[in-house]
Amino acid sequence: MFSSVLSKIFTRGNDLETPDRVTFSWLLHFRWLTVASLFFLISAAYNVFEVNASLLISLILVMVVVASNIAFYVLLAKEEVISHRLTTAVMVFDVSLLTALFTQISCSLNPFIILYILYVFLGATLLRFRDACILICFSVCCYAVFYFFLSDPMVMGDEAFRKVAARGMLPPQDYMGAFTFFVENIKADLESYSNLLFAVVLLAMITIGFLVIKMKKSMDEQQKMTKDYETIKIRSEKLASLATLAAGAAHEFSTPLSTIAVASGEMLHYLREQGGSPDMIEDTRLIREQIGRCKEILYQMSADAGENLGENAETFFVSEIINEIPKVLSSELYGDVSFVNKIGDLQVTMPVRTLLRTLRGVLKNALEASEGEGPVEFICDLTQTHLLFQVKDHGSGMDEEMVKRATEPFFTTKEPGKGMGLGLYLAQVFVEKYDGSLEFDSEPGKGTTVTLSFSRHSIQGKEC
Repeated sequence: MFSSVLSKIFTRGNDLETPDRVTFSWLLHFRWLTVASLFFLISAAYNVFEVNASLLISLILVMVVVASNIAFYVLLAKEEVISHRLTTAVMVFDVSLLTALFTQISCSLNPFIILYILYVFLGATLLRFRDACILICFSVCCYAVFYFFLSDPMVMGDEAFRKVAARGMLPPQDYMGAFTFFVENIKADLESYSNLLFAVVLLAMITIGFLVIKMKKSMDEQQKMTKDYETIKIRSEKLASLATLAAGAAHEFSTPLSTIAVASGEMLHYLREQGGSPDMIEDTRLIREQIGRCKEILYQMSADAGENLGENAETFFVSEIINEIPKVLSSELYGDVSFVNKIGDLQVTMPVRTLLRTLRGVLKNALEASEGEGPVEFICDLTQTHLLFQVKDHGSGMDEEMVKRATEPFFTTKEPGKGMGLGLYLAQVFVEKYDGSLEFDSEPGKGTTVTLSFSRHSIQGKEC
């Protein structure tokens, strides 16, 4: 039965291998090494050094580790959820058992004290930061209690003394004083050595534990940074492909549209000169308007795809942008926006169309999220270091997971066909070019506040 359990553990699919299960599995392997070490320690203590302690209690303590390890293997085989807290609890339990077993041996010069250091190293490697700190502190306390209150550097049981006396190895009564003095000197030397060993082991436990924790934390941060870079690279490649497609489509459409625009312009000029039908003149004018709209859609498509159209930065007043926003919003949406300008006039240098497109996208998201629940507030504010545009809605809000993913490319909660999921991502890219940030303050059921900040130094702001 146990062999079948082991077979299931080592042959299960990778889909079951969570980090906590892998950690727990490594701990179970290490516990077999601990069991072997403890059996060797007990054998040496009773057969070689003839320690005066209970062999039964010592064996029971080791068998507890064996029985619990088998039970944990069965737990793994059942594919139960393994919590990191279970791993921590098992390691704390093992350190407690080690201390109890060392108390039975009671020799402070016991070489298997190194198991404390091994458990500290393993805990610092496998456990989370808080759990690893708990294990290190607990191990240090257990070792200190064992050393100061439960151990002796020179352990010799009554049976050992009887054997020495039976073999005639004790000196005559006349020399017992000298012998006792000699033994006391040896014990004093052993105590000095024991104190040094305690200091070294204690320092090793603390140093190794926290050094490994620090190293693990640095490696985790580096791994996360590498993963983030890979994610950004993949997103950039996707956007580059989309931008190429959009730019190519815009280029291909621009030629026939330009031809139609020229032809319709000549037609409109001819009809006006020759006194053509008003209906035909109006239709021709409508054609020219729709061509202009098509060009704007192509521009918008390229911009939404992240294509850099080479727009130059212009110097303008922020109040002019606030006045332009209603023109880029549809008439039915404009009435639901409340504009608040807290800065008066501020002159900045930025790409006007890109800023308008960014603010329009954020406002449009807020209006769609509100769904008539209340007006959307557009607030323009200023700090000593940043220009702020805040958009507050009264919609359903976002949970923590949605806030984290809000700026991911192609992530959208809208229905298919109503959004590409690039608006907030491109808004973040835009504000970061000016040493700013895109921040969200949102709770489910309480609406969302989106804040776009631009560094005043980067936008060359001047109060007027």
